[in-house]
Amino acid sequence: MKKNIFIILSVFTCLFFIGSCMTASMKSLKKNHPVYEYDVAMPDDEAVWIAFIGFGLGIVEYNGIHVDLKPRTKTSNVILLRIPGGETQFILDGRCQYGNIIATYNMIPFNYNFENGKLYTLNATGIYIDVYVSEDINYSSIHRNYRVARFDMAAGQRPRDF
Repeated sequence: MKKNIFIILSVFTCLFFIGSCMTASMKSLKKNHPVYEYDVAMPDDEAVWIAFIGFGLGIVEYNGIHVDLKPRTKTSNVILLRIPGGETQFILDGRCQYGNIIATYNMIPFNYNFENGKLYTLNATGIYIDVYVSEDINYSSIHRNYRVARFDMAAGQRPRDF
């Protein structure tokens, strides 16, 4: 009997710790990076979280709505968005520098169909935009997510093998 209680208590403690880490990660992310929430009252199962890593690139339009989303500082490259899932268009503008590659985006559209309830990372690396997806919203795992698409933005949005 004591062994069962110990196991149940251990599992509960682990779940509590994991939940608090995820919450702390999102709080930290929101505090340190610009956040755009389309509708704060939107249920989580209808929303997607997107971490946009632009390296100098900003989002100036979201589905026809003018927004001015750029990193707060030169050392922060992340913009966090919480929007409804589904077909989405961002208009990208700015200079994206990644290593020695510099790409200029002049009002370039980016389209993607985001699935509700997931965390996406859009990572701009020069002329490429990589799309990563995760089942959880734990920011610490953002770079270990599964890459689902790569787009060559040099002459419009063309899918690329990766």
